[in-house]
Amino acid sequence: GDPSETAPHRRYRAAAIPVTALPAPLLQQTVAERMRHTFPESVIPDQRERGFRFCEEALEPVQSLGVTGTDVLHPPDYVFARDAGAPEKEVGDALITLAALCNAQGVPMNIAFLERMQSNSMRSAPDTIPEPPVGPLPGEGAPGS
Repeated sequence: GDPSETAPHRRYRAAAIPVTALPAPLLQQTVAERMRHTFPESVIPDQRERGFRFCEEALEPVQSLGVTGTDVLHPPDYVFARDAGAPEKEVGDALITLAALCNAQGVPMNIAFLERMQSNSMRSAPDTIPEPPVGPLPGEGAPGS
């Protein structure tokens, strides 16, 4: 049958949310406004904190596909073995990859975004996520041991 009639599409159509794409500046402005009303001013511009939050949120859709924590230990080795790229290029690549993942799952990105913004999802998020541990990983000895 018609791929647009798959269960996920029917569910999103029934959500009574206008199916319109938000231009990127409007999307960012909407998120910025929500963050100002949700988080302490000190964490909003914190690039390290935003990076940790992005990593957490990027892993959750992957986890929903059955990928394990062990599976995701390999990409960081690949990424960090290379030189850092330009932020604009890397953000573009991340968005393209997210769109491809959404296409594979049958999830309309703009509707998923609007639903989460309407549900006040950011309000239930902690102000910060735990920092990565400094020093040896649990179960490992001190450096040089």
